[in-house]
Amino acid sequence: MKHYLLFIGLLLSPLSYAATAEDNKMALNIMTVSRFSGICSSTFNLASFQADGDSKKIDMFVAEFIASEANKMGMTVEEFVSNCKDAIKTYDEYKAEFKKKSKK
Repeated sequence: MKHYLLFIGLLLSPLSYAATAEDNKMALNIMTVSRFSGICSSTFNLASFQADGDSKKIDMFVAEFIASEANKMGMTVEEFVSNCKDAIKTYDEYKAEFKKKSKK
C-alpha cells in the first residue's frame, strides 16, 4: 500500500508543479507590470507637473529622469513611453479582473 501511495504521489507531482510554475509565471508577470506601471505613472505625473511650470531646470530634470528610467529598463525613451502606455493598460486590466473575481 505504501508503494502505491508513493507511486501516485510521484505521478501527481508534475501536475502540481505545472500549476505552481504557471502560477509563478502569472505572479512574475503581475509584478513586472505593477513595477513598470508604477514608475510610468510617476513619470507621467512628473511630466504633468513640469508642464505647469516654465523653468528650464525642471525641463532638464524631467528629461534626465525619463532617460534614466528608460536606461534602467534597457530601452530608449521612445520605447519606454510606448511600453508605459501598454503597462498601464495591462495593469488596469489585471486590476479590473481581480476586482471582478473578488466579488464572486
